[in-house]
Amino acid sequence: MKRKEVNSQRVPVYRDAGFELYDAGTAADAFTREAENERVPELYIYSRYRNPTVTAAEEEIMQIEEAEWALLTESGMSAVDIALSVFQDGRNVKPWLFFNEIYGGTISFAESILRKRRGLDINYFSPVNGKI
Repeated sequence: MKRKEVNSQRVPVYRDAGFELYDAGTAADAFTREAENERVPELYIYSRYRNPTVTAAEEEIMQIEEAEWALLTESGMSAVDIALSVFQDGRNVKPWLFFNEIYGGTISFAESILRKRRGLDINYFSPVNGKI
């Protein structure tokens, strides 16, 4: 099923958390295609995966920056995970340093995901006295 194009100068703000998938076959197709990471999906599933408003903003950023890709995230923690994953190398076991005054959710992520699941050496330091 093709999305209908709208001849408007503005992209609407889609506030939907989930998108209608009509029937089981359409849902199966949408989830299968989601795994293929299409830049602009034919069917949207859930706003934290992709959202038409976010996709349109990424397209604008790509055009402004003359970039081949752009990625906006639907939550701050997903942005943190992506940003940190860029620098993660399973063979590199050097310690990671974090300010001890960062957002509590980021500390929780560092402890439960980076340290416990991914086995990284996490250390915290104070920006005031520079001590670990």
